[in-house]
Amino acid sequence: MYKNNPNLFINLQTPIRQMLRFSKLLIACCFITFSSSAFAQRAVIKLNAPSLALGSISGSLEVGLTDFMSLSAGVAVLRNRSLDLSQANIDRLDYNLGGNPNIEGFSTTLDVRFYPSRDKEVLSGFYVGPFIRYYKYEGAAPYIYEEQGQRIETDGFAELSAVGGGVVLGTQWIIAKHFAIDFFFGVGVGAAEVDASVTESSLTAADYALIRDRIEEDLIGSDLEAYTTYASDQDAGVQVSFLAPILRGGLAFGVAF
Repeated sequence: MYKNNPNLFINLQTPIRQMLRFSKLLIACCFITFSSSAFAQRAVIKLNAPSLALGSISGSLEVGLTDFMSLSAGVAVLRNRSLDLSQANIDRLDYNLGGNPNIEGFSTTLDVRFYPSRDKEVLSGFYVGPFIRYYKYEGAAPYIYEEQGQRIETDGFAELSAVGGGVVLGTQWIIAKHFAIDFFFGVGVGAAEVDASVTESSLTAADYALIRDRIEEDLIGSDLEAYTTYASDQDAGVQVSFLAPILRGGLAFGVAF
């Protein structure tokens, strides 16, 4: 149902283009770094181990810019997976969901790291620095409601995107000059937007207008302040803007060269 429905299929073309542009920027940074004799000839490729347990693939490349500063760029991809809401003690019916949602998405992160210790080798020891992050996640699940006593099931779709930044700190160990262990934690805040909509081929523009009105009724008295509801002849939904916390953490293993 999810992948065969064009209204629900998650189009990764835009994220792929963004990741390609991000990769070109990273390659340019690496070229500048390694072509200058003033920069430290050191880089580390790492894989974040805990993310694998969460169904995500997260990797990064850190390049030394000087003896005490580096640039780290990372990409994390969340593979398509189903969320079992019952394990989080969430009743799907509380959100009018007819099934568990399927989600996938990606994030990109850019860090500037400062290593204050002067008696360690390059890219080794305690570090702290600012970071920026962009992420986008999309998901779908059956959405149900009642109309004149009749239960109607539609296709629900949601997209969450955010851009923001914060501070990361951690410690990196270089073992035998070629093996790296990176333990880190970061916090920040980002400007986020959620676009949630429903669609069904049998519904008309008047039906979608009714759904929009019900969404507005449900939002009355809520804590949400910046939101916009909409309806067309193809779907109905709501867009919500808010500030979202950004939490980072991990234990990465890699190779230094």
